[in-house]
Amino acid sequence: MINERLDILITQSLSGVISAEDQLELDSILESSSSVNDYYLQALQIWENSQLANFRRIEAVKKEDFQKVLARITTQPKQKKSTSRLSVFTWSRQIAAILTIVVLGTSAYILYWNVPGFGRWTALKASQKIESVELPDGSWVSLNKNSQVVFLNSFTEKSTRQIKLKGEAFFEVTPNVNKPFIVQTQEIIVQVLGTKFNVNENSNKVLVSVSEGHVSMSDKIGHKVMLSKDETGSYQNGNLKKITSNTNFLFWKTGDLTFQNNNLQEVAASLNDYFPEINSVKIETSASAIRITTRFKNAKLNEIFEELSIQFHKKFELKKDGTLIVTDK
Repeated sequence: MINERLDILITQSLSGVISAEDQLELDSILESSSSVNDYYLQALQIWENSQLANFRRIEAVKKEDFQKVLARITTQPKQKKSTSRLSVFTWSRQIAAILTIVVLGTSAYILYWNVPGFGRWTALKASQKIESVELPDGSWVSLNKNSQVVFLNSFTEKSTRQIKLKGEAFFEVTPNVNKPFIVQTQEIIVQVLGTKFNVNENSNKVLVSVSEGHVSMSDKIGHKVMLSKDETGSYQNGNLKKITSNTNFLFWKTGDLTFQNNNLQEVAASLNDYFPEINSVKIETSASAIRITTRFKNAKLNEIFEELSIQFHKKFELKKDGTLIVTDK
């Protein structure tokens, strides 16, 4: 059971960058095998007693450095046999030191090749403000609040330009017909050659909206939709489809919220999509034939509610649990 995958999981867990899903996988493995659990405890002890515990902000060793470590280990001078207690103790310490180098070297090697922020991977997270970053190929990505991207420091190693995304981001991709640009979320894969598009991933669904060019959006089992300018793709509950385009997909970036001849249901759905404070919508009101055309620029949610309440003749109320309830006045 001791294999490369296990080493990766252990290293990520010890370094504090493991995902919840991978942590569950590691816990399951440890519970199923006492030998693996012993292996983990040994790694934990070495980790805690070494400088690798402070490795978070230090660039990980490169592949050639790891090979040098191996070379040093394999060329260690042979020890003369001795039955004395001192010799046995000295040899035991040397073995322990060598094993420590092996484990630390292996861990560093795994960190460098697999863990974001430790070597060939870069991780960028936007917390309380929008962040923008230029990618190795000259493309740009703007990250919404509480979102994260992970990408290689160089795009020369693979035949694709691959990005991993959690949350929401707008991409402006430099064209390259020989090296597709791929954005991967938990549920879907977006592939382009050069274009501008937005990916919004949350716990309920994924929305991909195109402002320029063409985009391929596919799920893990191979279902695919092709999107062009002003089109939006949606993935929810295993269902991948093209939906009515929403002109407000860049509201988080521009602060510009526009409704053009929209009814109550469409307006409420847009608010649900683009305001993180709103978790769900309940329309507990009589049917309304009213359609509105209006625009909000950098408006607060309560200001939007006030305006919509006047135009629809309804009451908009956001509960503490994040539920937006629309009722008759």
